[in-house]
Amino acid sequence: MSYLIIPSGDEACSVRQQMTDYWAQFSEPTLENMMLNEDARQLAEQEETEILDSVPQVGGMRVLELGAGIGRFTRKLAERAKHVTAVDFLETYIEKNRQSNEHLGNVEFVCMDVTQLKQDNGQYDMIFSNWLLMYLGDDEIDKLVSSMLRWLKPNGYLFIRESCIKQSGNKKRQTNPTFYRSPAHYCSLLQGPSMKSAEADYRFTLRYAASVDVFIKYSGNPYQLLYLLRKTPTSDYFSSFQNFLDKHQYCLNGIKRYEAVYGDSFVSCGGKPVTERLCDRLDLQAHSRVLDVGTGPGGSAIHMASRYGCHVTGIDLSANMVTVALQRQASLPPAVRERLRFEISDITEREYRDASYDVIYSRETLLHVEDKAAVLAKFWRWLKPGGKLLITDYCQGEGQLRNEFLEYKSARAYRLLTLQEYGGVVEAAGFTDVQVHDQKDDFLNVLHQELNTFRARRQQFIEEFSESEFRDTVVGWEQKIARATDGSQVWGLIAAQKPSEE
Repeated sequence: MSYLIIPSGDEACSVRQQMTDYWAQFSEPTLENMMLNEDARQLAEQEETEILDSVPQVGGMRVLELGAGIGRFTRKLAERAKHVTAVDFLETYIEKNRQSNEHLGNVEFVCMDVTQLKQDNGQYDMIFSNWLLMYLGDDEIDKLVSSMLRWLKPNGYLFIRESCIKQSGNKKRQTNPTFYRSPAHYCSLLQGPSMKSAEADYRFTLRYAASVDVFIKYSGNPYQLLYLLRKTPTSDYFSSFQNFLDKHQYCLNGIKRYEAVYGDSFVSCGGKPVTERLCDRLDLQAHSRVLDVGTGPGGSAIHMASRYGCHVTGIDLSANMVTVALQRQASLPPAVRERLRFEISDITEREYRDASYDVIYSRETLLHVEDKAAVLAKFWRWLKPGGKLLITDYCQGEGQLRNEFLEYKSARAYRLLTLQEYGGVVEAAGFTDVQVHDQKDDFLNVLHQELNTFRARRQQFIEEFSESEFRDTVVGWEQKIARATDGSQVWGLIAAQKPSEE
């Protein structure tokens, strides 16, 4: 576990004192104190296995472990890595760690406030931190992230685990000054600072963030988040596009506006009714494992887990979308909650084991992806033999396209194919029984229904948002109807299957 990282300045001194006093209550080096949980021994082994399975292979690496505590992870990291530098600010904890792990011979133990830590540039292949940033202010995190960028080699990894939204442990405490941030807030903090060097300008790029499953099963808490980032050149497309989505189209207010039209937890055409019809095509069973690509605020994933009892992994590039999905997950019955896993990640960068899923389902998502062939090749690998693929997506019409449509496509950063081109890419990836449908009539019917329902809720919407946002939404839907009517914007349905093994 990790602890206090101390701010600077007068205000920082106050935070420092609060955190110092807080951890003085738990300075005895026990597992229960370190995890702030009376049930620590029941949780520890499963949690440690899940976390260590989430980090890159550390063989041959030099690892910096921040907030190493009594050594829950120090030993297991040191058994695999070339060298581990274990840092913690509590003397009792780091001494316990030393007693337990000094015999390994490749661990350096440092009792130090992490904000005061000095390390050589480019010294480490990975930095590992478990429950640390929640004890730092935003300014302190900014400085620490800048330092970690310097300490890591190019392409080095940063692994972070934090409690988001609320506390995880059940240990009684008199006060709790911990910062429980949103998952999206951490994404912003971790990817904000940059580092200039002679070779390139670097920053951290998120590879994925996901809940710790053990805590969902044990306490119904999906807010224990793992983050894996990598030190990459600042030109990296992922972080800039994620930033575009979360600050513009999918800002939190924008998501709420979409939900005002599509329904709670939905941001795809037709909302829940269309989702129900599409899912009925998939022959979902309780044993089915589904990958929902572009899960948004989780509506389709929640529906599949609730109605069919299947296990669903929902992935989305937007940190705001997944933050909303986690909030919805937290309110579900335990049996449904445990069948869901939401991730913040770029599908073009994410990897899963081959033959992991029975179904891959994606709604209006690949329109953001330039190289659809590469993503569809991944889908083919990730599906089990006989697995099903179902995609709905916006496509562009054939022939000359109006300037209004081209401007719309550019403003949204859409990368659109014609429907026939889309089907060809799916077939080229190795899928069989490829079915491609132009959903024009359904598209127009749904758009008119959505617009009529939205207009009927005018006063309620204005009270929550504004008159101008109401007008903007109406105009947006009217323009979409015009594009669908003239054929420039096509709503396509693509269904296919991975061949069964003979």
